[in-house]
Amino acid sequence: MLSLEQMQASMMEVLDHGPAYLQPDMFEGPRAIWLRGLKVHANTISHARLVALEETFPKTRECLGHAVFNELSRDYVEHPGVPGLSLDQIGHQFAQFLASRDIEKQVLDLARFEWEWLESYHAAEAAVLNLSDLAGLSDAKVLALPIALHPSVRTVRFETSPHEILAAEIPGLADAAGLLIVRPFEQVLLSSLNSAQLKAISHAGGPITIGNLLTKVGEQHDDTELLPTFISLVEAGALTRVSGDLA
Repeated sequence: MLSLEQMQASMMEVLDHGPAYLQPDMFEGPRAIWLRGLKVHANTISHARLVALEETFPKTRECLGHAVFNELSRDYVEHPGVPGLSLDQIGHQFAQFLASRDIEKQVLDLARFEWEWLESYHAAEAAVLNLSDLAGLSDAKVLALPIALHPSVRTVRFETSPHEILAAEIPGLADAAGLLIVRPFEQVLLSSLNSAQLKAISHAGGPITIGNLLTKVGEQHDDTELLPTFISLVEAGALTRVSGDLA
């Protein structure tokens, strides 16, 4: 008799690879009845995966049209590596899959945005860095303060101009270098990014002092951009304190 763990593993293998992987001692009764039951179960799982994709990528679906999106989704859920993904991770490789199908770059950006939005929404909580946290500190202490990106920060860089669906919803995005996605509190917030802001975000992934962050950004940008860039990220809720002691 198979253990529960062995049965679960065998079931997943059958659902992923077909009835040839069915263990002969897995169920009682005629094999035809097993296969009929497994087919119903597999169809239920397949439908749930397709629905999950529709709910994860509504804008991409709107852009491609229901028929095209559905056809691509059905191919995607059978793609190597995808059947083993949980429903909440089913869209993890969808943008890459669309790229392999020669979908236009603006639509790929749209799919990447929708996945990054979902990841931001489900990211861990963390206290954001506020400008009030720096009030009363000397310049030296401010520059020495270690910070990092908020766990919910995600960015999308545009290979061409952003899709018109996004540009219509986010002020200033039409001419932006990228898009910031962050959930500092209850809601996911979206804002356009210039090249200096993107540079700062790329260096703030791990702990870095404010002074070193400004230095890194200053290597490629004018000094007049440094403080506004830092303040804009603080106001967006994109940064968090590494040290809780600001005294």
